[in-house]
Amino acid sequence: MHWKSRIRRRLTRFILVCTTFLLVQMAILGLGLVAIEAVNVARAYVGGEALYSQAQKDAVISLHRYAVSGEEDDYDDFVAALKKPIGDFLARQALEAQPPDMTSAYVGLRQGGNDPADIKGLAYFYLWFGESDYFSEALRDWRAADRQMLSLSRLGALIHDIIERERALPANAPAADHASLRLKTENALRAVDQIDRSLTEIEASFAGHIGTTARFAGRVVAIILTVASLQLWIIGGVVIWRMYRRNLLSDQALEVSNERFRDFAEIASDWFWEMDATLRISYMSDRAHELFGIRPEDMIGRSRFDIAQVDIDDPHWQAHSATLAARLPFRDFRYRLNLPDGQYRHVSVSGKPVFDSDGAFRGYRGTGNDITLEMDTIASLRQAKEQAEIANRTKTTFLANMSHELRTPLNAILGFSEVIRDQLFGVVANSRYVDYAGSINDAGRHLLRLINDLLDISRIEAGRMELQEAVVDLRGIIQSCELLTREPLRNGKLTLTIDVAGNVGPLQGDERKLKQALLNLLGNAIKFTPAGGRIGVTARCLPDNGLAISVSDTGIGMRPSDIPKALTPFMQVDSGLDRRHEGSGLGLPLAKALIELHQGRLEITSEPEQGTTVMIILPSQRHLPPAADRIAG
Repeated sequence: MHWKSRIRRRLTRFILVCTTFLLVQMAILGLGLVAIEAVNVARAYVGGEALYSQAQKDAVISLHRYAVSGEEDDYDDFVAALKKPIGDFLARQALEAQPPDMTSAYVGLRQGGNDPADIKGLAYFYLWFGESDYFSEALRDWRAADRQMLSLSRLGALIHDIIERERALPANAPAADHASLRLKTENALRAVDQIDRSLTEIEASFAGHIGTTARFAGRVVAIILTVASLQLWIIGGVVIWRMYRRNLLSDQALEVSNERFRDFAEIASDWFWEMDATLRISYMSDRAHELFGIRPEDMIGRSRFDIAQVDIDDPHWQAHSATLAARLPFRDFRYRLNLPDGQYRHVSVSGKPVFDSDGAFRGYRGTGNDITLEMDTIASLRQAKEQAEIANRTKTTFLANMSHELRTPLNAILGFSEVIRDQLFGVVANSRYVDYAGSINDAGRHLLRLINDLLDISRIEAGRMELQEAVVDLRGIIQSCELLTREPLRNGKLTLTIDVAGNVGPLQGDERKLKQALLNLLGNAIKFTPAGGRIGVTARCLPDNGLAISVSDTGIGMRPSDIPKALTPFMQVDSGLDRRHEGSGLGLPLAKALIELHQGRLEITSEPEQGTTVMIILPSQRHLPPAADRIAG
């Protein structure tokens, strides 16, 4: 019975040790789960900050786009982007309420774009650690960001109101009214940009404080885990010493730990690598063999320069060698790796230097990625771009050459048709021939104008159009254009009004090209304005001493979405076979190109059945002071 009692005591002791072991193990497991949850919550806060930041940036971009386009869709995008930050704001208010409103907090965090699996952890982390020294700094940043975000929302509503007021102005509203509203819009946008910069700083500060909180929580959990693990190893060591007189548990646990971390390394990225102090590979994960067909052991002891078989005089590799020699971290170093089977891979590696406790350099550790698909795609896109540019240059050259080839016979047609039309060599017996000759001459001149437009577009696209600069009288240009369009205006029963401000001075530019641009705009206004309509030409000085020349009409107009199409060569808004208005589609694009040669720009506002306003804006260096001011100066 003695041996049974001894077995019973040993069994009891074994059960006690196992129970203690299991309890400690469960405690470690619980703490591990807490640590994982803490890391997840920290990751969720960082992810939430990224969503908050992205939504804020999207809101600012949409608001800028809305200020330019005036499209309600852009303003709707702004409002939609603000929903995420507003959701986080509502969640924070619900959590700070007494007692906390958890239902509203969950709804707000969900509106903020957070993953539903993370919402509960986010809320309770806020309640448990909101007053801690580390997390309170992040909360201050959060509150500051919410205040700025509310200001951004109010500014967005203000800009929307200003643009709606401008849109409500009548077509013949003074330009000063438009300029005043646009100035208010610009001031509001500057305030938006200031808020954007402030939010960027606050978001960076929030991310830093969250990182500090996560590191603190990680250290606390690590200490607790370390203490509990030490207790477990002590108990296990004593039991093993007494039972087996061996001390293998630590070695086995260490091996298990190493295997675990190596497994994580293989899954976490494409591959992991290490280099020793001589910059030779000391470890390479098996993933490299799967990608390149090179066994890791074949890379051990070789430098990256040897494996890649590179030219050491290559500046790209010399710069990398200098980085390694300086023991500096590097990111996204890209190179081409030639494989033993004759194929190649594009590789991107990142690494950081490793130093021991005494500061001695021990080597590098890092990760690598196979970017072959990305680099091949970039090369294909580059080749496609070059081919497109070659095709465009070929088209431009063809148009220029064809314009010259067509002009020679066309001049003969124009000359001989004028001789017949004007009966220079005697009266033509049948007057119908005279009419035919006039029609031929009119059609030829129309074709000549089209060829001239084609040639001008070709020259501009090829960069061969040059300005014949001189001091130009704007009033004279407008009067000349009025004289040239007098007959079409009379035939179309249209009224033309001209209003040039008294402080408008002469221009520095090419008179023929400026006149051509203005004639194209007037021609379009005449073409698309029905009988009885009105056309106006105005010239005003801008606050920066630039010049705005507007051509407005009460014609058929077009949708704002059609404006880019109207500014594209050979494209017409009314492009069907049954279109009501003839034309080549070159008038507006050519006018735009001629104005841009003068460092100016063309702005178009239009609505269907409401008319169109085309504004030529020239910079201040093109607008000279009036003659009286120059004499006084």
